[in-house]
Amino acid sequence: MGGSDAVRLYCLGWVAETGCALWYGTFGGGQNVTLTLWFFYPLDGSGNADVPSRAGTLIHEARHIGNKPHDAQFPAGSVFGAGKDGADSSWGFEGAWMFNALYLWWFYAAGTRTSIAMRQAAKQRANVILTNAFATSPGFVVT
Repeated sequence: MGGSDAVRLYCLGWVAETGCALWYGTFGGGQNVTLTLWFFYPLDGSGNADVPSRAGTLIHEARHIGNKPHDAQFPAGSVFGAGKDGADSSWGFEGAWMFNALYLWWFYAAGTRTSIAMRQAAKQRANVILTNAFATSPGFVVT
């Protein structure tokens, strides 16, 4: 790895919650995703605690590098913060949340050499995304 497509892991130390952001991705001109220690070990118990969720996040951030920013606010009741920026307007927008959910669905439905628990975690995370990350609901969940 190197150059503009690098994925870097670093942390500013164990100073405070704000000293080590969960992840940072840029799109367009900046072609990198910076992963910090919290990406792998979320200290507050939220976020990407399991392997399928972390992999889905990498796919999500790669979509941003592909020049696809979020275009909407999270819907009412969203666990991601109702009314905050960061949602995709719809499934048809084909944004980062869609790619994240698709990967998790695939992992759940077709994952091999994994455990039932990890496959169930992927299904659960996909459904959290499907019901919380789109301004207009896709209208389905992973079953």
